[in-house]
Amino acid sequence: MFESILFPAGAPQPARVQSPPEFFDDLGLSRIIARAGRGCEELWPFYTPLSDPAVIRYRQEVGRDLEDAALRYRFAGLAQQLRALSRQLSAHRTEDFPWVRCSDLLSAAGQYLEQLRAFLEDFPYGSVHSEGLESFLLHIRQHLNSARTVQMSMELSKLERELCGVDYCILLDGNTLRVGGPGKSQEIDGLVESLFDRFGQENFGGGTCQAPGGEQDVRNEDAVLSLLAREHPETFRRLADFGRRYGDFADPGILAFARELPFYLGYLDATDGIARAGGSFCYPALLDGWDGCRGEDGFDLALAMRLQEAGGKPVENSFALHGRERILVVTGPNQGGKTTYARMLGQIFYLASLGVRVPGRAAALRIPDRICTHFGKAGPDGADGLRQELTRLRGLLEQTTQGSLVILNEIFASASHGDGVYLGEKLMERLTDTGCMAVFVTFLYELADCGPAVVSVMSEIRPGTAAERSYHIARHAPNGCAYALSLAEKLGLTREKITGRLEQ
Repeated sequence: MFESILFPAGAPQPARVQSPPEFFDDLGLSRIIARAGRGCEELWPFYTPLSDPAVIRYRQEVGRDLEDAALRYRFAGLAQQLRALSRQLSAHRTEDFPWVRCSDLLSAAGQYLEQLRAFLEDFPYGSVHSEGLESFLLHIRQHLNSARTVQMSMELSKLERELCGVDYCILLDGNTLRVGGPGKSQEIDGLVESLFDRFGQENFGGGTCQAPGGEQDVRNEDAVLSLLAREHPETFRRLADFGRRYGDFADPGILAFARELPFYLGYLDATDGIARAGGSFCYPALLDGWDGCRGEDGFDLALAMRLQEAGGKPVENSFALHGRERILVVTGPNQGGKTTYARMLGQIFYLASLGVRVPGRAAALRIPDRICTHFGKAGPDGADGLRQELTRLRGLLEQTTQGSLVILNEIFASASHGDGVYLGEKLMERLTDTGCMAVFVTFLYELADCGPAVVSVMSEIRPGTAAERSYHIARHAPNGCAYALSLAEKLGLTREKITGRLEQ
């Protein structure tokens, strides 16, 4: 039985997270989800990472199917129709207006059946391969062919024919509304003429007037239907009986599909432009245990979205850890793309845990049990700033397990170089003992040589230039060069230029 396009039938579902995790801003995920979630009524699927590889693979298969634009368009159209139908059923229909509710339910049931039948008749069979979408299609067919739905369809058709045969007139007399049989229709012409005499041109100095628009008055609609029910008691008795027996005509699994599908549609739509511009995306292979990890030609998706608006694209980078390697220490020149690299890794691992495609040509990952980040932020200088940072790091390490991903960016900036190296080495020992994967962006290049678990990667300078950033990051022994002088020259802050301005 189909239950959800987000979870296989019978799979345990994690608790739904209703707000963004703490690390979203650090990793640039807020920008990504803001764009991907525009058409979603519920954002919890973007905030709730998965740990079960079977569920992640289930979503990956659905995503691969929906990358077909024609297929995506068909499923999106059905989901949109079903969501509109749900809103129609829930709009101002209360027990106070029973006949309106019955009438609307009859109309909605007819639309529902028509939409599902048209979708199946026009569907390109053989184009779906995922368990999720195949199960959904099978579920629709079984639902339409079920004894209850067939019986409802027959009664609905009979009721519609009967109601179409009800002939009546509505008579307006001041504020009084009367419903009569067709024999009284001749009274309408004179009544309408007298009602609109007051709106003649002579009263308004020429021109025409238009009655103000507004929502339909449900009370009048229900009153008319109540009067008709007196004239046609058997037909309306069957209408009321239809409402009682088929008030839940819409299948819960089909309605769930309509609510959940925008998770896939929104993300694919948000990333399609980048893919068309040459950005690579893939569905990562999932590793059950630690056998290293890798990603090829990845990029910061939030940065790519921002650059896309200006017609640009980010630099692609790869990463890999093998055997005992667990920690990437990223060093190199200031403004050389180190923080962007760390964000890229965090995004790839988090998006992989949602079951969607991730930036990169290929990837093989172990899904983390949690992601912990600490990005150095402006705060108190000296001992107070260092104390706050150490307090936060202690809390972070207490949450960390062997299966966690820890991302640290430019910490210990408020400490002296010697103190920073000492504290960094202690931190590296703790991370190594825990056995987690970590990314450590730092100006403390000494930390890149802290044992076999540590891999040194470095932001490179373009060959043949003194300090031009390439934003490419690769395995390289640290050289301790931050190339700060090039930044000072770019900003006009060298000793010579500052002295020259002071002498003017």
